[in-house]
Amino acid sequence: MTETCKCPNCGAQMNRDIRPEEITYKGRTLTVRQPGFYCAGCDEVVLTAADIQATEPAIVDFRAQTEGLLSAGEIARIR
Repeated sequence: MTETCKCPNCGAQMNRDIRPEEITYKGRTLTVRQPGFYCAGCDEVVLTAADIQATEPAIVDFRAQTEGLLSAGEIARIR
C-alpha cells in the first residue's frame, strides 16, 4: 500500500500513520488508534475501507456498552 498520497483538500503530502482518535458518544469517550492518511498541510484525514474496519468493532462495542446492550463478543459467546 502507498504510504503517501496527495491531499484532496490542499494538495500537500499526506502520510500514512496511526493516531489516537477520540470518539464521544452520550457523554462517554473512547480513544482508538486510527490508521489513515494524515495531511501535513491541513487537518484533512483520508481513511480507506481497511482503516475504518480496523476501528469499527471497538466503536460498535463502545456504543453498545454505552446503551447497556451486549457487545458483539458477548452475543457470540451466548450463542
